[in-house]
Amino acid sequence: MISFENFHPSKKRLTLNKLADNIQQSIVVNQASYLIVIAENLWPGGSQVFADELSALSGVDCTLCTLGYIQRGGSPVAKDRILATKMGVAAIQAIMQQQTEVMVGEQNNAMVSIPLTQTALHQKQVSQSLVDAQQNILTMTAQTDT
Repeated sequence: MISFENFHPSKKRLTLNKLADNIQQSIVVNQASYLIVIAENLWPGGSQVFADELSALSGVDCTLCTLGYIQRGGSPVAKDRILATKMGVAAIQAIMQQQTEVMVGEQNNAMVSIPLTQTALHQKQVSQSLVDAQQNILTMTAQTDT
């Protein structure tokens, strides 16, 4: 995890080298994936620059996933940022507790870890009123664009 508490821009090259070495060591022992959590706007130039620089240095494709965008789509608002922070913390806690093949989410205002096998079985329908509301918004938007 890279945060404002443990990173300084003057140590950018050192941080990248350590991460690239760690990734290469993980590849040697056949670790299939690597997750890096980085605070938004921490890296000079942004998170995409971080992913690009780490890819170039490590030789591994690094894909950026901005949690706030994944949650609802579009530009994040304060609620998205709070949820993203809570989910990021919960994900790190799950990793530290050696939990694998789980997703984190919020249920009844509490963060929970749910086995992926359970998530595939759960099929909850989207409320028809939400579908109708979205359709109405799209219809109104289309009318104002013409």
